[in-house]
Order: sequence, then structure tokens, then C-alpha cells
Amino acid sequence: MMSWCPVSDRVIVAKLVAKPLNLGIIQVYAPTSDSEDVEVEKFYEEIEKAKGYLKYQDIIIVVGDFNAKVRDERVEDDVGPSGIGTVTV
Repeated sequence: MMSWCPVSDRVIVAKLVAKPLNLGIIQVYAPTSDSEDVEVEKFYEEIEKAKGYLKYQDIIIVVGDFNAKVRDERVEDDVGPSGIGTVTV
């Protein structure tokens, strides 16, 4: 690991040595859809700030909890049938 930086309580960035290019990983924990617009905008600004710690030639991967909705049914081509289902005993 070359470096890491906690951007906020929702975003952290780590820079790893890799070949042929270094790797930048931005780990996020997004606010829920019930959050105020101001909080959501702040979250995306924090991701942009995290990108600022990396070089343009770094490989950047953004991972984490984006608070996606899961279902137990297929929704068009976006969500498969492998979400939270009904438990029967």
C-alpha cells in the first residue's frame, strides 16, 4: 500500500502499488434514498475529492455500499432473481 486517506465517514481512498499502473480504490458507503439532497450531493463531492488524491493514469475502482434495492424477482435486465426473498420454514 502506497497511501490511504479517510475523506469522510462515508468515503476512504487507498492507493496500491500495481503493474503496469498503480491502483486507486475508493471505498464508499452511500446515504440512503431517504436522505436529504444536500447529504447526497455532499457524498458525491466527497467521491470527487477522493479522486483528487489519485493520478489520472491510476486505475480507479469505486466499490462499496451504494444502498441498492434488492428483490426476489427479476426487474427487466437490471436485477436478477437472487435478492432477498421470502423465508419459509
